[in-house]
Amino acid sequence: MRIYIVRHGQTAWNKTLRWQGNQDVLLDETGIAQVNALAEKLSPLSVSRIYSSPLKRAMVSAEILQKKINADIVYRRGLREIHLGEWEGLTTNEIIVKYGGLYGEWEENPAAQIGLGVENMSDLQQRAYLELESINMCETDDFIIVAHGTWARCLLCKLLNIPLENRMSFEVGNGGINVVNYNKSKNSPCFTVVTLNDVSHIEKADKDHG
Repeated sequence: MRIYIVRHGQTAWNKTLRWQGNQDVLLDETGIAQVNALAEKLSPLSVSRIYSSPLKRAMVSAEILQKKINADIVYRRGLREIHLGEWEGLTTNEIIVKYGGLYGEWEENPAAQIGLGVENMSDLQQRAYLELESINMCETDDFIIVAHGTWARCLLCKLLNIPLENRMSFEVGNGGINVVNYNKSKNSPCFTVVTLNDVSHIEKADKDHG
């Protein structure tokens, strides 16, 4: 079984480097173009369903994909982005100025519990992996997950057996594709990441409209 984990298109907050978390920020014009290119890339696929975060930037991305892919959309709360509490809407510099020590602890320790409504990376990773396992139990065919940057990054660290401290060692771009093979025939789940952050379709679209 093949799983396509894709990130939603760009939003205005992505562009200005504001932390979104669970804020409902819509795709901007670039983000819509990115997802249209993503839809063209994935259009030949035969998939059972499109599973999407219920946050609007993911929902709209899933709806654009559905126009090219004949599959129902299922919205699941476990696909939501990391909860960032009081940091949502701020830039990294603004967070450092206001919460410097707490931010440093959170960045360096994936299990840090700092309060402020901020979820840590370890908890997010567990949530993402349990959600993936839950979806896998319902599926026998290939499917698409439309989720978020930090959500996907933490899940991919688990699947690649990379420590969360090294989560920034690879990119998860807006409109990017991550392909994972899942072998159900073994006693324990066997995941193989075969494609990481494929954004070739977006780069091609940029050249075509350049």
